[in-house]
Amino acid sequence: MKPYLLSPVRRLSTHAVLRASLSPGDLLPPDLQINTVLPLANTAPPYNKHVIISTGHSNWCSQIVAETGPNLAKDLKGLLGLGGEFHNELHKVLITNSAFRSLDTGVTDCRTTSAYLFPSFQHVQGIPMSKTGVRAFAREFLVPGNDSTETPSSDTQNISSKQEDIPDSITKDASSSISSLYKVSSVSQPIVLICGHMERDKRCGIYGPILLEEFNKHLPPTANPTATLVSHIGGHRFAGNVIIYIPPDFLPTLGRFAPSSADMVNKEKHSTPHKLAGSGIWYGRVEPESVEQIVNETILGGRIVGKHFRGGIDKHGRSLLLP
Repeated sequence: MKPYLLSPVRRLSTHAVLRASLSPGDLLPPDLQINTVLPLANTAPPYNKHVIISTGHSNWCSQIVAETGPNLAKDLKGLLGLGGEFHNELHKVLITNSAFRSLDTGVTDCRTTSAYLFPSFQHVQGIPMSKTGVRAFAREFLVPGNDSTETPSSDTQNISSKQEDIPDSITKDASSSISSLYKVSSVSQPIVLICGHMERDKRCGIYGPILLEEFNKHLPPTANPTATLVSHIGGHRFAGNVIIYIPPDFLPTLGRFAPSSADMVNKEKHSTPHKLAGSGIWYGRVEPESVEQIVNETILGGRIVGKHFRGGIDKHGRSLLLP
């Protein structure tokens, strides 16, 4: 595999950059600069569902569908994209690879993987990488009307509330036998996704690892990682690009991500409702010095940082836009 042109940047720590009085922007090639002129507001793409696939690495090809070996992103795009069996113009699904490590242990005869689903805030393990398995997963979790946690969208600005009929091409026996292998759990901690797709665009490739280190420094400690690098999400010219998904029942109690049992008993006493609970917030032009503010204001405080806001999605799959 051809090495990255700027591969040493991936190993450059945030602290080394700051000690040298550099910003990630100082490391960019002259022909790839950050756009600081165009407004950020409403530049996030409209979508209804976001699939975050656990790949365990961030060394993706420029096009993730070109990855060799079992490729869930490619298979899902084939089913949900234009001309695909489950394609629906009124229900847009984003498909993104992440560096999260799959926790699957091989409970089936074929390879399996895991994925996060938003804004349903589900973590699905045991997704078979066979053709039948991927079709069953897509139909059960990504086709509108089949996911019991999904609320139909009523956003008149971006998304029609009417949905097209989807053909039932998977037999009940096959679907149920595969779906019985899934392990589905609720996502209870905020998830921070940072574009770090070096092979697609060096701007996010440079910003991503530096921002990841900075988020890990400021995020409250949890049992599971809550920040990771992801593949292309659009808007490299606005790097660093960050998406934050905040669970619908998230309690930033006493500055911790995981409330104690006593906190849960005294929920009303120790916590107020999170104003962004159930939402996905897209930020752009995020610099290392912006991270602490974003953690405090958005993740813990439930407030939008306006200068970085690109858009987002609410718990019903409706776009969040500035007027």
